[in-house]
Amino acid sequence: MSVGSSTGSSPWRLTSRQVSIIQMLTKTGSEPITVSAIAKKLGVSSRTILRDMPAIEAWFAENNITFVRKPGVGLMLQEKPGTIRQIQELLDAEQVKPAYSRRERRRQLLGELLCAREPVKSYVFLSRFHISGGTLSHDLDALNDWLSVCGIQVIRRPGVGILLEGNEFGCRQDAANTAFETMDERETL
Repeated sequence: MSVGSSTGSSPWRLTSRQVSIIQMLTKTGSEPITVSAIAKKLGVSSRTILRDMPAIEAWFAENNITFVRKPGVGLMLQEKPGTIRQIQELLDAEQVKPAYSRRERRRQLLGELLCAREPVKSYVFLSRFHISGGTLSHDLDALNDWLSVCGIQVIRRPGVGILLEGNEFGCRQDAANTAFETMDERETL
């Protein structure tokens, strides 16, 4: 099929992980690649790849690219080599949303919660980081373990949101520790 131009209303349409998945599909050409193989190469779960697929399939459909899912076989593109080059050009023109590592995501979560003046609804984090409720729960558990040393707790109140509770000194100390950890060594001199 012919490749069309992307003209969506949102300038941020694909995450960097979704772009990586599309690039893998273009490199394999007409050879199928399994979801588990993609997940292994990207260091994420197969479920994460499956959650990314609707956005990728929509992008392919919008650009008239023939994408095939063969259960038990894998994913592949049915396009000519010239079209594969055009796909790469389209990807180069995309404005890509960042896909955060677990550590970066948790740092972002902590920063948001430290700066929040009121509880933050979980859907804010779910949509911002494109993660599942289970992943958010694991991240919040890890943050709670880390923050408990400073006398701070991550509180989750259904219908209200997520917030931090603890003494002010502990919150300030944690904010300073987080800032220090994220600074480049050159910045601290």
